[in-house]
Amino acid sequence: MESTDGPSSGQCSNPHADRPYGAVAYIDGQLGEFLLSLRGEAVCGCELASHVSILPPRSITGDEDAAARWLREHAARLNAFEVRLGEVTHFKNSTVIYISVTQGNQELIDAHAALDQGPFRFDEKFKYSPHITLAQDFPAEQLDEKLALCRARWAGYDGPRSFGVETLVFVKSVAKECWVDLESTHLEMASTLDQR
Repeated sequence: MESTDGPSSGQCSNPHADRPYGAVAYIDGQLGEFLLSLRGEAVCGCELASHVSILPPRSITGDEDAAARWLREHAARLNAFEVRLGEVTHFKNSTVIYISVTQGNQELIDAHAALDQGPFRFDEKFKYSPHITLAQDFPAEQLDEKLALCRARWAGYDGPRSFGVETLVFVKSVAKECWVDLESTHLEMASTLDQR
C-alpha cells in the first residue's frame, strides 16, 4: 500500500485515519513467512502480514457496506494470476525498501485500474507501482544498512519466490500498523492456480 501496508497489530495513533481503506492479496506459505520475518528484522517489531497492495490506502465515497458490495462484484470479475518477485531495491529519495515484481506486474496494474473506480476512486499521491514493502518510516541514515540487510537475506533465501493472487481482501486501518479484514473475494479461475 503506497508503500504502506496491510493487516497486523499496533496501538498508536492511526496515520491512515483520513484514508483508512485498501485492498490486498496476502502472501502465504514459506514465502509469506520469510517476508514477515524479514520485515520484523528490518524494522523492529513490525508485524504487518505479508501482502501485495492492489488498492493503496484511501478514503471511500458512500458507506462501508455499499463499498464492500461494489468491490465484491468487481473483484470477482478479475482472473487469478501468478506473481514472481525480483530484486531488493528502494524508491528514489525515500526510505522505502521493497522487492520488485518481475511477473504479474501488468496484471496488478490492470487490477488496480479496474478497482480504482466507483466508491474506491482516489487521487493517489504516487503512481501505482506494484511491489512488496520490506521497510519504511526509518531514519534516512539507516538506509544503506537496512538495504544491505534485506539484500543479504533475500539472496540467502532458497524458497519459492512466486505466489498466486487468488483472493482479494478488503481491509480497514483501525490503528497504527493495525489493519482488519472486512471481506474476501475469490478471483475467477483460482482453481487453476490451486493445481500448480
